[in-house]
Amino acid sequence: MGVTKLPPPHLSILASRFMSFIIFWNHAESCAKQIAQLLLGENSMTWAITAEIGNRSLVHALQVASYDLDQTDPDGIGQHLRHFGAGYETLLGYRNFYVHSIFGTRPDPSAEGHFEAILFSNDGKGRARFFNQALTVATLEQVISHISALMRYGTAIQKELGATGDGIDGLAASYQASLEKPTWPPQVEKTPLYLQGQEPPPQSPGKSKGTRKTPPPN
Repeated sequence: MGVTKLPPPHLSILASRFMSFIIFWNHAESCAKQIAQLLLGENSMTWAITAEIGNRSLVHALQVASYDLDQTDPDGIGQHLRHFGAGYETLLGYRNFYVHSIFGTRPDPSAEGHFEAILFSNDGKGRARFFNQALTVATLEQVISHISALMRYGTAIQKELGATGDGIDGLAASYQASLEKPTWPPQVEKTPLYLQGQEPPPQSPGKSKGTRKTPPPN
């Protein structure tokens, strides 16, 4: 029976930051659900409903609900709910890609003695394709900082919606809650490799296959 080798010491940096990434995201997910509960009225029924709503449905519901709040206060919390929702949906793309695609680790060629994660996944959207990318500690740090900004913003929204108690006060202090609108990152970069040939680009608007434009009459 072979002896199990312990991972190199620097691997723990990647592992610990990836764990932090997951923990911060779980805080953000909880924050979004608590915002929904505050909008609906905090009770056991709203807790049960929000517990069973998926992430995308939840954030779309918050964004749609925000327009009702605009009717009573056009410059109030509604605009912040929409901005929170935009950041949440963008960062959800990072969370899903990283968590569902992490496949292993390898030495990071850009940082001697450190490791990077291998992201490998496949899907059949349009054409059979797969993704094979690297995730470095530096990139993880950037995404964690954006999730932290989402929490800072979301905690302030909870306070504006009337959240009280030691729990929310502790979060507000930890994340330095603020309604200052954060700048969100671009959508997560996923470069596909196609197994059935490159997917054709979408047709330009107004151009359809097999049709011919007739010149206007003189």
